[in-house]
Amino acid sequence: MAEIQKTDYPRYAFLDDLAWIGIFYYRAYSLVERHCDEAKAEYERLKALPAHRQLITHEEEMQWRQAITEGTLTIEQVRKELYAQYGILACMYDRSYSAYHAVNCHQLTNEEAQAQEERVLLVDKHIDQILHARDYPGLVFAFDWGGLHLVARPTGVIEDLCYHFVSTRKGRHGKNWNERFDMTRRLAHAEAYLLGQDEVITHLHARNNGKETIVQEAVDVALGQRFFE
Repeated sequence: MAEIQKTDYPRYAFLDDLAWIGIFYYRAYSLVERHCDEAKAEYERLKALPAHRQLITHEEEMQWRQAITEGTLTIEQVRKELYAQYGILACMYDRSYSAYHAVNCHQLTNEEAQAQEERVLLVDKHIDQILHARDYPGLVFAFDWGGLHLVARPTGVIEDLCYHFVSTRKGRHGKNWNERFDMTRRLAHAEAYLLGQDEVITHLHARNNGKETIVQEAVDVALGQRFFE
């Protein structure tokens, strides 16, 4: 069977989706393709703003984090709230809240079940960010590069510092973890390069076993440029 390669990216994309291309080409392309409409809507919304960017305070996340610390709110309550916000059906999770893969609802089509499972994964990552990411205001901004309309979403931006937090299930030692951290680091430096920041923090955290790698360093301008080249 002849090998089929896709050579054109969608016109609109999220920068963090494109960051996967160097390691997992086919899977990453599929991800970019699925998120194209969402990226287009976000790009056009941001382009309508004066600076093509929006600061995000994460106020709700900070309130949840404080309530969890004080013991007045549980992770299960936060999860249920996020499931409601994302429109996730009640049958898409087991009652222990510990399963990684969602339980399919028999009445859903394959496409609907896949969409629900993707939302469950987003909630999983969102909760990990609430529990483990640093308290910096976030940022989302639109820019053009190489014929693409892109949206970047650094987790945090303060003064001359750019912070990027990524939640993953692959917390084992070895090549996979190192590759994932390298991809996250390249993305963090690319974002900091675009914003003209001096320092960058790359933070990779594993939800399944708590393993994490956090590196703070000066922005590597050459690395940011190579990312786009």
